[in-house]
Amino acid sequence: SAGQFATGFDSNGEIQCASTSTGIEAWQRSRGNTNLPKGEGVDLIMLPLPAGTYLITAVANVRDDSGTINGDEEVSVRCFLRNAANATLPVRDSFVDIGEAVDDDNGPAAPAVVHGAISLASPDTVKFTCTSSKGDDDAEEAEVSTMTAIKVATLHTP
Repeated sequence: SAGQFATGFDSNGEIQCASTSTGIEAWQRSRGNTNLPKGEGVDLIMLPLPAGTYLITAVANVRDDSGTINGDEEVSVRCFLRNAANATLPVRDSFVDIGEAVDDDNGPAAPAVVHGAISLASPDTVKFTCTSSKGDDDAEEAEVSTMTAIKVATLHTP
């Protein structure tokens, strides 16, 4: 049949055919602004995924939301990926650390980006987590966070 390929033989020796998926599967989730209280890890996005290998990118713009009038004008935020059991996944963290040299009355801001490849042996939830670690008592903020997971058939790491 058109669009089908041989997949094997049944017990009677007859050839078995099936169509193969050539499309890319992708998952994406976004979330609006979220406070990041100092010293507390906040799961910005939780994305359930089936078993497989994925290229994952998670991004959030982090800022000192209190600005120059009320705040210390500093941002110090670490973002990372972890699984449903809260174990850190093997991708590089993102660390944003901005000092006081900013003239913007909205407070300093910068993107926190986490990108890497992961393999899930079974279905799991991937969490994009950020923690504010310094600054005044006012919470930092993560603006519009997005995580995208693209399932790949084979990952080559030469």
